[in-house]
Amino acid sequence: MLARLHKEPAPHAPSASWFFGNAANDANGNLPHRNKTLLTTASTDPTTLRGMTLAYDSLNRLTTLNGSTTYAYNALNQRTSKTVNGITTYFVYGLGGELLAETTAGNDTDYVYLDGTPLAQVRSNQ
Repeated sequence: MLARLHKEPAPHAPSASWFFGNAANDANGNLPHRNKTLLTTASTDPTTLRGMTLAYDSLNRLTTLNGSTTYAYNALNQRTSKTVNGITTYFVYGLGGELLAETTAGNDTDYVYLDGTPLAQVRSNQ
């Protein structure tokens, strides 16, 4: 699942509708509309949203937000870092793709799982 703008044609208007959210497509490949924000604009440009500027890489992963927030990914499309106003958070994943830890300027959060189900968060320096 990736948070991404998805374009759908807007009926009877020279505009486009964009849906922003974290939901994956259903079994038929359709994008579910629940838990999403509907944006209808006169522009068909997915690089702007409510005054924010968005940039994506060649794999359609969000890489920059407003020029001050950047994201990096590994070959498995997992976010490995996020930098906001010069402060970087790093993300560490397990072999099964589960988020194991994140660290920001010495503040660590470890995630504990039981049989693949999130069980607890352990935070240090807080």
